[in-house]
Amino acid sequence: MKAFLNMKQIPGEAEHKEEMIDMCKAIQEMYDDGVKDGIQKGVEHGIAAVIRTCRNLNVSEEDTLNNVQKEYELSMEEAKKYLETYWR
Repeated sequence: MKAFLNMKQIPGEAEHKEEMIDMCKAIQEMYDDGVKDGIQKGVEHGIAAVIRTCRNLNVSEEDTLNNVQKEYELSMEEAKKYLETYWR
């Protein structure tokens, strides 16, 4: 088309490419955010399952807390929050 019109660039073509690049980037960022959210939810489900299993097997709260903290590489405060939430 450019050759037919003897033009170096079709008006609006560069802007369209920039919009396409920005849209692709935006879509990729949304996808990446979704993946991160999914991974985090999966980890939380795993932590909840470990805590419930330990409780059902009569493992002490302290041993469960230490296990979750170590296995999931959490701070003691984070592990305590999970234990408070899922040790019912």
